[in-house]
Amino acid sequence: MKHATADLWFIARQMLTQLLCVAGAATAAALAGLTRRHRTEVLMWLPPLETLVRKLLLIEAAALAPLVIAKRAGGDQRARTARAHQVAFKLSPIAQPKAHPARIRLLGAPTTLAELWLNQQRAARVSRLSEAPRAAPHVRLANRIAALAAVIAKPLPYARRLARLLRQPAGAAKLADAIAAARLGRRPLAFNDQAFACASEQAAAARAPEPG
Repeated sequence: MKHATADLWFIARQMLTQLLCVAGAATAAALAGLTRRHRTEVLMWLPPLETLVRKLLLIEAAALAPLVIAKRAGGDQRARTARAHQVAFKLSPIAQPKAHPARIRLLGAPTTLAELWLNQQRAARVSRLSEAPRAAPHVRLANRIAALAAVIAKPLPYARRLARLLRQPAGAAKLADAIAAARLGRRPLAFNDQAFACASEQAAAARAPEPG
């Protein structure tokens, strides 16, 4: 059965409601107090729902691409200011490389003062990075739920952002393919597999190159 995209977003909102029923207030404090069983149930809902939403955004982005090109680069300053206070939804299912990848280091002991200074500076940067605090698991989980809820509540800005990403020559095809091909893993019995299959089919069609 084919669903209109609006129907699929409605189903996504329904499933988000079910997720929030399990998570409770979905605040970091509330999630910190979840039992292991409830936390497991939350984690069964969240990844498949994120995957469904990415597919829906790909469908919307394919339709919005001409509109994105017509908009001014940079967009509205007020919109950027409002987004700055929100946790960003991870549009890509592809694992991102480390922000500070390993670099080739000098072999052997430094032989000049410049090499010694560079080594000391590098060691200081590594030390600062290793000491940087990482958010607690319940905080990261609350951020993911908040980001997902923001997309489902107002998907158009995220679809426009994805459309801009897909216009970039580097990695656009890989990103679109990864979203379209993503499959369901472990999920709760109440998850709507039919809606996911329909979204996958439409996302694959949106990703397919135009004939001719």
